[in-house]
Amino acid sequence: MQQSDGTYVMSMPCSGDSPQPLVDPCKDVGQFVKALTKLPHGRTMLGHGKMTSYDEYTKLWSEINGVQGRYQPNGVADFERMMPGGLGREQGEMFAYMAEFGYDGGNPHIIHPIDVSVCHDYAMSYADGYASAKLDFEVPYTSMAEYIKANERLY
Repeated sequence: MQQSDGTYVMSMPCSGDSPQPLVDPCKDVGQFVKALTKLPHGRTMLGHGKMTSYDEYTKLWSEINGVQGRYQPNGVADFERMMPGGLGREQGEMFAYMAEFGYDGGNPHIIHPIDVSVCHDYAMSYADGYASAKLDFEVPYTSMAEYIKANERLY
């Protein structure tokens, strides 16, 4: 949000160093689906590029747009005031959950694209033992800089 002094502040109900799985949904989802089709049945993948904190994202967004920006954590009540009618509370609680437990809730069975890209073996424990797999290709994704330049430029 632009401030009266011309700077920008990004606020979410989580700390600025909390890593988030950001993604370009138009360009990257197909790559994640392709990877899943090459893996043994039953895998759950959290498709994303580099895990990026809001501090990092805000810094990158500000640099690309040539403006001063900063990340400032807020609370669920702040989100609720910005988006009344229940949506703000639900969204705020979602961000608070991610900050406390991680985006995937700490589920050890969830894999990430880096876990299955070429030369990255992984082993997942299941009730029936261990299963491992490796893809013969790297799972590509759009960098946050590329995404911001294409989608979130100030004009």
